[in-house]
Amino acid sequence: MAKPRFVAGAVCPQCRVLDRIVVEQVDGARRHRCVACDYSKAEVAPALGIVQGRLQRPPPSSEALPVNVLHFQEDLEEKLDDDRDEAPS
Repeated sequence: MAKPRFVAGAVCPQCRVLDRIVVEQVDGARRHRCVACDYSKAEVAPALGIVQGRLQRPPPSSEALPVNVLHFQEDLEEKLDDDRDEAPS
């Protein structure tokens, strides 16, 4: 059994006490338990395999993505000087 971890800001649904809920790993299932009133709720892990989450990358596609090429101008200062000279006063 893994070490129980307190859930910050959790309120027990039975006794309404703040910060007394712990999460424990019991027989492959997560269990929420209140240390004040012994309320307990088991949460069975789904048997669907790995759930696609926001941190997992999708498989790479075979299609090539379009590439945008940026061109930098090295003589930017000269162009600005030319534009200033041509501007009407």
